[in-house]
Amino acid sequence: MSRRSIPAAALVAILGAGACTAPANRPVDSGRRPLAPAAPDAPTAAADRTVSAAEPVEPSEAATVLEAEAAVPLVDDRSVAWPRTLDGSAQTMVASVGGQGIPLTDLVSKWVLRDPDGVRAILDDLLLSRIVTFEAAALDVRLPDGAIADEVALRMANLERAAREVGAPDLEVYVKRRLGLEVSTLRAELEREAAIDLLAPRCVRAWVLSSDRREIRALAVDDRAAVDQVQARLAKGDEFEALAREYSKDPSAEDGGRMPPVVRSDQPLARTAFATQVGSVSEPIQDPRGFVFLKVVGAPDPLEGDWGAIGARVEADLAEQPIEDPEFWQWKDAMYQRYDIDITPFLELASR
Repeated sequence: MSRRSIPAAALVAILGAGACTAPANRPVDSGRRPLAPAAPDAPTAAADRTVSAAEPVEPSEAATVLEAEAAVPLVDDRSVAWPRTLDGSAQTMVASVGGQGIPLTDLVSKWVLRDPDGVRAILDDLLLSRIVTFEAAALDVRLPDGAIADEVALRMANLERAAREVGAPDLEVYVKRRLGLEVSTLRAELEREAAIDLLAPRCVRAWVLSSDRREIRALAVDDRAAVDQVQARLAKGDEFEALAREYSKDPSAEDGGRMPPVVRSDQPLARTAFATQVGSVSEPIQDPRGFVFLKVVGAPDPLEGDWGAIGARVEADLAEQPIEDPEFWQWKDAMYQRYDIDITPFLELASR
């Protein structure tokens, strides 16, 4: 059987034109998905980790776990430059049959063809994990002693329970059979994942609180008739929050239309929020799902400083409200503009 290579242009088409710049990869620990400019073609096979507001690890512990991540050089203003040429690793053999090797490039090509959404999700997760590492270092994020260890212990306990449920004699046998790994190798990987998952929500919320932003409420309706009813009720002096609970089709209705803060950007919702005075309600914005009214309820001053100056506020904010999807999407978009991200090496690998 001859090997079928995938041209780079076809790879981009398979992965999507916005591959690794658009998909909402890392799910956010939120019970609802409020109005926000959702990324198109978001992959459905997202990584199974969540951004959670878990207890915060002393930087020394996080630094030890993540020291391998710092191997990528930083240039200019913390941008990452990836090499555009492939080394001999492209021809690494993953298996052999009858003495003939199967190269890594064959595996990657087959993976892209069979599961493009999964490829996008995992590649995006790798990019975002590296960005979290850089952002946490820049902020000097400090986490409580033992938080990574506690999180790893929880995940190992879940694995031990799964092993018992399938009748495995012990965790070592279960991990070896299911993942092909030694328990020590798995634990090291879990430590890296736990560090990222603990640092990520702090990086996201710190960015939001340090940005020029507006606090808003939203009311979403389906058609022009509902727009007219809402406008008539507003003209009579009815409270926006009460109208949101009565009319809005967005999940935020149950909370009177409360939304995560909107950071200044070129997105229609953000432009409208920044063009509306505090205390006022905007004209309805039309979007593919209908119409949206915004009420601007605040314009807080951005926080300034590193973790020593803003950490307590960030932690208190996370304790009150975990990260929500719109915050994550806004942060991700800003980070993908801040950092120089190049997936050419992957495209070259998969197209060989």
